[in-house]
Amino acid sequence: MHPDRVSTDHRAGFTLVELLVVIAIIAILVVMLLPAIQSAREAARRIQCTNNLRQIGLAMQNYENGHARFPMGYVDCETLDPVWNGLRWLGTSAFAQILPYLEETAVAEMYDYESRSNSQVNSVVVGSQITTYQCPSDDAEGRRLTHNHGPWTSNYARSNYGLSFGTQTMLFNNHGWHLVSCPYPSNLDSDSLDNDGAFRVREGRRMRDFADGTSHTVLVGELIAGKLDDDGGEGDIRGAWAYHIMGSSSYTHLHTPNSPVPDILLCCDRCDPATIPCNPSAGNQWDETFATSRSQHPGGVQTVFGDGHVAFYRNDIDLPVWQALATIAGGERFEEP
Repeated sequence: MHPDRVSTDHRAGFTLVELLVVIAIIAILVVMLLPAIQSAREAARRIQCTNNLRQIGLAMQNYENGHARFPMGYVDCETLDPVWNGLRWLGTSAFAQILPYLEETAVAEMYDYESRSNSQVNSVVVGSQITTYQCPSDDAEGRRLTHNHGPWTSNYARSNYGLSFGTQTMLFNNHGWHLVSCPYPSNLDSDSLDNDGAFRVREGRRMRDFADGTSHTVLVGELIAGKLDDDGGEGDIRGAWAYHIMGSSSYTHLHTPNSPVPDILLCCDRCDPATIPCNPSAGNQWDETFATSRSQHPGGVQTVFGDGHVAFYRNDIDLPVWQALATIAGGERFEEP
């Protein structure tokens, strides 16, 4: 070897300290980027939820175009709607009635609209997973509410949207009457089943009933689907599109979105207070029950209005404004935030 040539044959590489520094930097970057990634994913889920509500709003409008009225909140006995004339108490929710307008014809054809929603003949079809009824921010997909009726079991598919029954309890004009049988007691008139919202029992609203305007009246809002299943009773009934119970397929604007005030529910044995507060033992009559609009979206809930537009409302919205958005003829002058 030439005496002036120095050997440089050695391997370049990271020292252990340098490697640890690089790993630490990468970890810090991941921690910084994770909220942004989660936020982007939630934004995408919220867009899908918005699209679901738009489809529901459009289906409601198409139903109204075909029947000259919106669907009933729950199909009741002695109905004033000629489509259901002569049929007894069925409990069929508006979500079941609009299935043909959501390209869910196959499910609609399996549904026996002349039998109760909780009848044996409908025990399978009510478990149909309707993607349009499930918000991707929740985990309702694939889950069911199992209700044992004795000889048969209904497995209601979980869902995340509820019909607006106004600003109070389910039947706030009613006083102590329990919805149990047909025909009605002779002293019960139609007003006893009324409320101030877009949907009600027994009768579908007509366009002329929306004195405040369909663009100022909420049709449907979000619900968090219950997680507790049946255990000899009815578990947590909230979030079930085919079940004709307050909190399952309907809600009210008695309290602001995601309120800490517990829901009061009928036909509910257990709830999960860690996620959706409720007091199932308090609801003994239909006119005592209410459920609040709740969602897994950070900070608020989404709603669809009678004209089909969708809006997001924060949890801290003023209660008078939130209630004004739910009334069909309140005459309020609140503008949509």
